[in-house]
Amino acid sequence: MLSVLKSITLTTGLLFCIATQAATIELVDGTRILGEIKSLNDGVYVIDTPSLGQMRIEQKKVRSISKGKAAAANNLSIDSIRQSLINSPETMKAILALQNDPQVKAILADPELMQLINSGNINALQNNPKIQQLMTNPEVQSITKQILLGQ
Repeated sequence: MLSVLKSITLTTGLLFCIATQAATIELVDGTRILGEIKSLNDGVYVIDTPSLGQMRIEQKKVRSISKGKAAAANNLSIDSIRQSLINSPETMKAILALQNDPQVKAILADPELMQLINSGNINALQNNPKIQQLMTNPEVQSITKQILLGQ
């Protein structure tokens, strides 16, 4: 049980890192995408997302854009992320599967990293090489997509 709680805490920390560094792009259909807007050329936004890679979205499909840390943090809080994780059996299954990943095991066993995650120090987490590497893990990206896009 303690390992599950640690995994949820780790996943929440990763998702909050992603959410607090991104702009929020709301589409006309209500979908919200978190990412960094790279350009707007010929009516098409190019957006880098941590979980979906680079996306191209027509300007006419964009309802609003909120930039900066405050905008993203308003859309996702640590509590809302945890609640989403707990209420989604599919996401919980993916998190439980992550417990067997050597990269995740190493982070969960590292008291300094777990203290950093528990402290909520987003800047330190974003700059930690182990966390940065974990954020490129396909399973972590899949969980991120499920939570951030509500899929």
